[in-house]
Amino acid sequence: MNDKIAEMEMIIDELQDELRQAESLIARLDLEIESKTSKEFYTVIELAKYLNVNPNTIHKMKKRGDLPYYKIGRATRFKIDDAKKYLEKQRKD
Repeated sequence: MNDKIAEMEMIIDELQDELRQAESLIARLDLEIESKTSKEFYTVIELAKYLNVNPNTIHKMKKRGDLPYYKIGRATRFKIDDAKKYLEKQRKD
């Protein structure tokens, strides 16, 4: 009986090691994907898709001064970090 318990504990330890390795790999892959897909500037439509809101909501946030934006010629662009800061301010606990 004790041999079976010891064997099971050894299997559990091995599985926990494998899980830690898998979690580490997932974290590295997430960082790699984020670095390859992150953009500096977003359009109204891109930001709306990212936030899962209607583009009109982004326009209203911009007009109210809630969300900083950049004008590049006639184009309007947003930084994702600014949107994240805005969302943090809106957070309700």
